[in-house]
This record gives sequence, structure tokens and C-alpha cells, in this order.
Amino acid sequence: MAQFIPELTQSVLNSMATSGERKVAAFLKEYLDDGCVVWCNVPLGNKRLYADFLILIPNKGLLCLEVKDWDLKILRKVNKTQFEIEINGSLQRKQHPLEQARGYIQNIINLLSVDKRLQQSEGKYQGHPRVPYAYGVVFTRFTHHAISKISPEENVLEACIPYKNTLYQDDLKSGQAKAAVNKRLADMFPYDFGHTLQREEIDLIRWHLFPEIRLNFPEQINLFDEESDGESEEKVPPKPIAAPDIIKIMDIQQEQLARSLGEGHRVIHGVAGSGKTLILLMRCQYLAKQLGQPVLILCYNIVLAAKLKALIAEKGLADKVEVRHFHGWCSALYRKYDLHVSEAYRHLPYHEKYVRAAIEAMQNKTLPESLYGAVLIDEGHDFEADWLRLAAYVLDKESNHLLLLYDDAQSIYKTRKNLGFSLASVGIKAQGRTTILKLNYRNTKEIIGFAYLFAQNKMQPHIDADENQIPLVEPEAAGVNGVSPYIKQCESWQDELHYLERCLDKWIGEGIPLKDIAVICYRKTQCDEVEELLKRKGIRLISLQKESVRKKYHPDEDAVTICTMHSSKGLEFQRVMLMGIHSLENRNAEQEEELTRLLYVAMTRAQSFLMITLSGSNIYSQRLLDSYTYFNNQREGKSADS
Repeated sequence: MAQFIPELTQSVLNSMATSGERKVAAFLKEYLDDGCVVWCNVPLGNKRLYADFLILIPNKGLLCLEVKDWDLKILRKVNKTQFEIEINGSLQRKQHPLEQARGYIQNIINLLSVDKRLQQSEGKYQGHPRVPYAYGVVFTRFTHHAISKISPEENVLEACIPYKNTLYQDDLKSGQAKAAVNKRLADMFPYDFGHTLQREEIDLIRWHLFPEIRLNFPEQINLFDEESDGESEEKVPPKPIAAPDIIKIMDIQQEQLARSLGEGHRVIHGVAGSGKTLILLMRCQYLAKQLGQPVLILCYNIVLAAKLKALIAEKGLADKVEVRHFHGWCSALYRKYDLHVSEAYRHLPYHEKYVRAAIEAMQNKTLPESLYGAVLIDEGHDFEADWLRLAAYVLDKESNHLLLLYDDAQSIYKTRKNLGFSLASVGIKAQGRTTILKLNYRNTKEIIGFAYLFAQNKMQPHIDADENQIPLVEPEAAGVNGVSPYIKQCESWQDELHYLERCLDKWIGEGIPLKDIAVICYRKTQCDEVEELLKRKGIRLISLQKESVRKKYHPDEDAVTICTMHSSKGLEFQRVMLMGIHSLENRNAEQEEELTRLLYVAMTRAQSFLMITLSGSNIYSQRLLDSYTYFNNQREGKSADS
């Protein structure tokens, strides 16, 4: 079965403009082959044109279908460019739906044709688009036979409504031979290059057509431009944007989920690198456009908040979306609403005082409700029960958009094995509206495989957990194959620093961008020594030891990032050097699980290259070495078998 974006849930079907669109969706669902992708009323390109259905058929190309629910009784005149219809005694001229569909597909091809990777590379069509395209119209309320009776001159009807570009009511019936239906769709294409689109080409097409799914690309569309009503062809084609050499976009499953989230409270349980944050950003773009009230994004980590704030600003949403780490948000509430701190909490650190003040104001109703049209919570596994209650409290109960993203394996700020409370008890009503993402896309298969092998015995899934009591999800590798993680045994901490220096010299000499490199240590003092090393060598750096620096963090700054394992949460880098593991201290079983999770988080920050230095000995370094030996033996065994 084809993949539909958004997913064809009952709520999505109900939201379609006409019963005809629902009939066509059911028709496509029944007859399209696996591998096809169907976008239903999804805005396309820079001009945000809304085609009823855009279909990607890998062995054919792109097909745009416009659906019309017109009754035959209302048709008065038709020519090659217009339909004249009569509604309640009033004559109306409408653009020919084939012209409408042609305008959409031509706009799409204009966007794609500037990319040389999507052009014919040889032959008489060299330089022309290598993606075949077609367009058609679907009349859902009358048959070809019925309209033929109105125009006895067959050549006139064919000139105005070409049969091969048109589907009728009888074409949509269920139970037909699948081959015949697919041939009917294939006949809409005027030519066939005999080429099946590969994943890289499909990703390129999606990159050009859907700017909102691009990752870390600074030039973004303005989602608040006026939208076309589709009634007229674009007079000035939109200026195309050159795609980068390495395409980074949401995969189809992530895009499908992000576009399929409906109203109400939603929970996504996702493993590290499953794209939870990307889904949050796309959801944020949609809600910011739809809602009159501001959107609130909350997380625990200051650095992650800074990263999200930078990404939101790049998408032109800074004036509509408030991004905060939880303690900073409570501090802002404290100042804005002049909240009171009870005497019992005056001894607490200032940031904890603000949290208690906000929670008490919620409890005694002195804090206003319905402050935000939507609340989106990233890394929700680090939130306490009262924190989630507070987030639900400030949500507008009419719009009621709440999204909680969660991965229990990355829960590094608490020692309990699960939430310790139900989501319903804190006001999050997501029963039946939860999604589990098991596929890891961020890391190479080798990195996620090694990280989970190291951690799995200390992070057992909670077999008794249900969707209201967050489970631990085992990751499944979906990324590319790459280089195995490497462990370097050193004589001392100073030896670890010397080895880091040699690696940095090699990487910089190879032209690796500084922003792709991170050095992650356990203790802040270790980070300080790494900082001194880089300063001595004249290497640009961002050291995330100070709160003021963490608040201003931007992932695109061209500098090596230095941070603790805790501060690394939510970040990602092509290359990671993980150091200082000898200083992890284990006092009891709970702390062993906590530190295991911490190392798991730190390791999964590496997208394609993970190096770990070890000096001294403790249970973590020994377990890393044991896992390293076992992992490499398994890989060598598999290689030998293959």
C-alpha cells in the first residue's frame, strides 16, 4: 500500500474538503503499489500551492490530480481553459481543472529542473528534467458515458476533456483489476524514461517541494506568505533555491507523523535519534500559523533550549513561539506575574524558588490559565509531575494542543526507573493518541548498536508499562553503515589530552568543519582543561560551562563544542570525542543506571564517528571494553559469514 501524507486516519478523511476527495483517497489507497507516496492537500514549494493529490510513483514520476465534485446538471459550457457552471441560478466561470493541475505540476517541475542532479545527463534531452510528470482531473459524480451524451461530437469533447487525463465516477469503483488501474494512471504520463527513481532522487524531490522538512538549512520560506487560491497560474515563477550537496531532510515516516498529528494531547515515545525534535519543530510551524495565541516550547536543558530557539528563529517564527528551558520559564513567570515565594522555600536556590512560586500560583489559581494556544515539551522524561501539571495548566483549553516527546533511555536527571506517576494524573490526556518511534536515524548503525549494547543490561524495558506510563523503547538502527566506534586506552588523563590533540590536528588537517566536532567530558574541570588545550592551539571553540554561553548556543557556529555529558543532551555532531570516563563514581545500583544512561546519551550525540578515550579503571570503562570486544567480534563474525 502507498504511504499517505498525512496518514489517512478517520480525522484526516473527515477534514477533507469534499466527499469526492475522500473517494479518491480510498481509490488510491486500494490500487497504488508499495513505494508510492501520496501527499493530500499539502502545501508545495515556496508559493505554498495546495494540490488535491500529488503522487510520486517511483517507476513513473510525479502525478498531480485535481478533484471536482461537480454534478453534471450544473455544467453549461466547457472549453480548453474554462468551465461554466450554474449554481442557484448564478453562472460562474471556473478555471479548467486540468489547467489548474497543469499549473501545479509546472510549478513543481520549475523548482526541480534547476537541480542538475534531477536533469538528463546525456542524449537529446540533456539538461531537461529527468523526472517524468503528468497531471489529471477526477470527476467524482458523473461517468464518461454520461458526459459524452452532452457533446455528441467526440473530437470536441476529447479536445476539451482528454480521456487519458481524466478519471470519472466509474473509474473509482472498488474491486477492479489492479493492473488495469495502474495502466490508466500510467497513461496520463506523456513519456517514460524507463527509469525508477532512487531514494537519493526522491529525497532531492522532497527537499525542493517541502521546505519545512529541510534540516539545519538557514534559508527558509516564510510560512505566513499569502497562499494561492489555485485559480490562476503563477505569472512569476518562484526563485528556486540551490540544494546542498548533502541532503538532510526528515524521512517519509517522520514527515507522515508530523503532518498527521491532530488536535488534543499527543505523546511520542521515541528512541535517541528518531527525529522527535524535528517533528516538534514541524508541528510548531503548523500551529504557529493556525493559532492566534503564542506557542510555548519547553525542555529541561539550557543548551537544547538555545538550539531550539535558533532553529525557530531560522524558520521566521521567533515572534510567535516562546522557547524556554523549564527553570528559565518559571523565572519569567515569576517576574511577569509578580509571584510570591512561600517562607518554606526561601532557603532554596533562586531557580528552584521560581519553580515553587509558579507551582503554588497554579495551585491557588493566582497564575492566569490559558496563556498559550499550544504547549510542546521536548525531553519530557526529565520533567517532574508538578512541572507537567503546570505546562498543562497554562494551555488554552479550547485549542488544547499539547505534545509531549519522551525517551526514558535518556532520562539522566532522575534515578527512578519510570515516571512514577501517570500522564492522566498531571492533566495529559493522551490515551489512544500515543506513538512509538523505534527507528534511530541520527547515528550510524555501528554507533547506535554499540551504545545500546553497552547500556541494555542496565536499562531494561518496563514490560508492565502502558501508554499512560511511559515505557523504555529499544532502538532499531535505520541509519547508514559507517565506521565502528573506537576506544583508545591511555595511561592517564594527560595522555587522553595528548591523544585528543593529535586527533584534532588530523581532523582539522583533513578539512573537517569545526562545528562538526564535539569534545564531551564528565566533569566541568575536565572541560576546562580541554578548553585550555584548544586555546593554546588557536582552535575556535564554544565551551558550554557557563550559563550565559549555553543560553546563546547556536549549532551552526563554526567552532569545536566542549561540554559535559549532561549539557550534551539534545545536541548532535558528526564527530564526538568522549573523555574522562575514569572519573565516574558509582555508589549504588541506582547511580549505576543513571550514569549508564548518561554515557548512552553522550555516545548517541555522535552521528558518524565516535571515539572514546579511557584511562584508569572503573566499572564503566571495563564494561565499555567488554562491549567493544564483543561488538567487534560480532562484526568480524558477520563479515566472515557473509
